[in-house]
Amino acid sequence: MTFLNAALLAGTLAFAIPLIIHLLNRTKFQTVDWGAMHLLNAVLRVNHRRFQLQQWLLLMIRCAIPIILALSLAIPVLTHFQALPKDAPSSVVILIDDSYSMDVAVAAEGDPSTLLQQALQQTEQIMNALPAGSEAQVILAGGRVRTLPDQISTNLRQLITSLQSVTGGAGSCDWQQAFSAAATTVASMHHARRELIVISDFQRHDWRTAAPPLLQELRQQWTTLSTPPVVHLIKLGPRDTSGLRNVAVVGLQPDRPTLGVGQEVRLRVTLKNFSTVPQSGVRVQLKVDEEMVSASTADLGPLASRQLLLTHTFETAGSHVVQAELITEDALPSDNRQFCSLEVLETVEVLLIDGKPSGVPLQAETSFLALALSPFTYGSQPLADLIQTRTIAANQFANSHLGNSRIVIMANVPRLNDNQADALEAFVQAGGALIVFAGDQLATDWYHQRLSKPSRPLLPMRWGPLQGTAWSGDPGDALPDTQTAIAGQFFEHPAMQLFNQTGSGSPADAAIYAWHPLEPSDPPANVIARLDTGQVLMAERPWGDGVVLQVGVAANLRWSNLPLQPVFVPLMQEWIAWMATRGLPPRNIDVGQPAVVHWTGDPGRKWQWLAPDASRSEAVNRPSTENRETFRLAQVRFPGVYTLSGHANDDSPSHVAIHITARADAAESDLDRLDDAEITDIAQLLDGQIFTSADAYLQQENTRRFGREAWRPFLLLLLSLMVAEVVLQQRFAGVRS
Repeated sequence: MTFLNAALLAGTLAFAIPLIIHLLNRTKFQTVDWGAMHLLNAVLRVNHRRFQLQQWLLLMIRCAIPIILALSLAIPVLTHFQALPKDAPSSVVILIDDSYSMDVAVAAEGDPSTLLQQALQQTEQIMNALPAGSEAQVILAGGRVRTLPDQISTNLRQLITSLQSVTGGAGSCDWQQAFSAAATTVASMHHARRELIVISDFQRHDWRTAAPPLLQELRQQWTTLSTPPVVHLIKLGPRDTSGLRNVAVVGLQPDRPTLGVGQEVRLRVTLKNFSTVPQSGVRVQLKVDEEMVSASTADLGPLASRQLLLTHTFETAGSHVVQAELITEDALPSDNRQFCSLEVLETVEVLLIDGKPSGVPLQAETSFLALALSPFTYGSQPLADLIQTRTIAANQFANSHLGNSRIVIMANVPRLNDNQADALEAFVQAGGALIVFAGDQLATDWYHQRLSKPSRPLLPMRWGPLQGTAWSGDPGDALPDTQTAIAGQFFEHPAMQLFNQTGSGSPADAAIYAWHPLEPSDPPANVIARLDTGQVLMAERPWGDGVVLQVGVAANLRWSNLPLQPVFVPLMQEWIAWMATRGLPPRNIDVGQPAVVHWTGDPGRKWQWLAPDASRSEAVNRPSTENRETFRLAQVRFPGVYTLSGHANDDSPSHVAIHITARADAAESDLDRLDDAEITDIAQLLDGQIFTSADAYLQQENTRRFGREAWRPFLLLLLSLMVAEVVLQQRFAGVRS
């Protein structure tokens, strides 16, 4: 036991006052001799003994009263035998939930603040209460786990200052990753007392990753440490969120992956009402590069979703940002906008390699392909084609032809020499796209040995034996009797989904006369289309940073009438549109994924990343090929727009900006939280304690460090003694009378 006001213990000396009074009173008695006294001696002896006992009892009570009063004023504290001295340093890891569900504003005593702001204030409060010499680290669990600072720090003031840079709106929490990072940090700390403090709103969606088996496994790992951490959970916000109103933009999706200048794009905006109260007249604005271009309104029922279709036509090429924004007031403003990055192309350069050139119109292997890909050019129309084609013979193909091409199409090419094959593989490896059509000139053995080699096959599948009979091409000859067709199924591949819509036509309308069925190889390929026979006719597979599409039929009229079908032009256009950006890193990613950009333009630019919070960082080039620069940003924690900005040097063109948008899980907008019983279950699995605030945690911490104040029992004892002194004095006086 210790005393907070030890100086007041001197007041215990006041017990001498009643003792001195007692002794002084004894000197006032005088002895008088009386003759008949001997007759009362026996009675006097008995009464004198009782009188002495009563006086000694009163004396002890009166001496005890000032002693107990002094002890009460000195504030005694039970310290559990000094199990942890009050100035002993601690090792503390604070795990903060900074996902954007923590951006909910909660009014506390008229001072509105978000849950994240409360979490940061309570973290600062805990830091300020740590004894000198303590070490600490803050781990932010939202989006991609981030430590603050990078290393464990004993400079608590600097750590508190760094909390001011923490902003809300990060993506969903991965508690498995966050707890693993915390366990690693705790294991590397040094003090005997190690604590893990988790501050969260315990949103149900976020904590779905913290399944009981995971928590049990984590707890078992912690117990193997030389000094296991003590776990504390601080829950923020009320458990009942049914009264919170929240409407969110949960989706923004264009109808095509590749756009050209002057082409109209349809954007599907998905809204959702996460509250049980209907919302009417919700206004949605569509912005392109921060300028509003259109608007619409929608009514949403309780917990209902609705899609709006908005359109826009881009007049300039380059990287553009489309934003759908709700104009409303609700509990969570962070989810009232959604972004999408679109790459608008001036042209798509396609190189056609003809394996069987011909001077006769429509007799060359690439004739119908060139018409389908650039219909306005060949039709002498004033409209411009997005796709620009260039045709060369197979024996003329060289590495120099690949310079400006995004896509290469090989049509009935017999074989390539080693230099040509190496150039083609390097082209696809660097992000280019390749389409290979079959034909009667195909040297399948060479393809199997060179482009389908087991070590690393370029082709998605192996060519199967030729089946069916090709048409002679003479209009007077009958078509082959043996025919098949593409299975009229529901196409799952994104390059074919247009043909699932009614009125778009179907590749199944074409008759196939001769074909090479595609046979599986390792690794497996993605099947695009099958024949009625069940054989694979079209397949694709990524290769390096690019993609290869393989077609088991020729692009001429001798193997099928597909080039004459109305569906042939949109089919080729869809393939090219899908493949034009297929080899590029995605421009729309999920929070937690890295942002990657390939740049093959002019070298020598100075690049930097601009994050959604307006912070800037240097963009480091990691060359992947001789002519390509690669920039990678790993720390994508927040939803929003990340811009790779390239500033020109003296010899290069103007400034370049490439936009990447990051999206959080739409379920983060669901504000439903775990109830008290569920949080208690988590605490039991982690062998931890639950607190409602930092104040409650620090109160227990003070009790643990300084002990429990015991002045109340002393005060009760003092009052009891005072009452007992009065009662006994009156009773003893009555007995004497």
